[in-house]
Amino acid sequence: MDQTLTNPSDLKPEDLIWWYQNRALLSAEARGMVEKEIDRRGIARESIPEPVATAPARPMPMTWFNVWRWGVLPLIALNAVTDLLAGLGGFTDTERLFSAGTIIAVVILMVLLEKRHLYGWWLNWVFIFAIALSGLFPNIVDENDQPLEMDFATSATIRAFWALVFLVGWLWPNWVYFKKRRHIFTEPEQAEPETMNDER
Repeated sequence: MDQTLTNPSDLKPEDLIWWYQNRALLSAEARGMVEKEIDRRGIARESIPEPVATAPARPMPMTWFNVWRWGVLPLIALNAVTDLLAGLGGFTDTERLFSAGTIIAVVILMVLLEKRHLYGWWLNWVFIFAIALSGLFPNIVDENDQPLEMDFATSATIRAFWALVFLVGWLWPNWVYFKKRRHIFTEPEQAEPETMNDER
């Protein structure tokens, strides 16, 4: 077996994908183990992009992925906790439910992203689009946190500017980034059916 690969089941999905893409570097035994692990995790082989032939492939950079799940998402949850505590006496039931739901959803998403679960990939889009929508409909207030009165042209210009910022500077880059990393998320593992010949 290849000396650089001892147990494919211990690999993170992105590293397993890299080894599959570069399976020509492996011994026949190691290559078979990688392919078997790919199938066991429910990763569709046809969805894995082939590496560029002119340059050695490396695992995809995951910097933003890690910043997002360990930095941005906890801040979203912390903000929801702060809002919930600050508004205990003044929030409506709907507002309290929204804050509590946000906290729960963030925790679930962080767990799913850590496990590279396909449900996490889908739930992730809910948060990305929610942030984009908050930019499309900004809450324009004055220094006293009151709605700022302005004419229609000024209001439309400000909203159009923020819409452009969030669409071009947020939604589009995230769309490209996470679409390229779709293959590292796997379907829920299904239990293999037991057979009469199973050895205990």
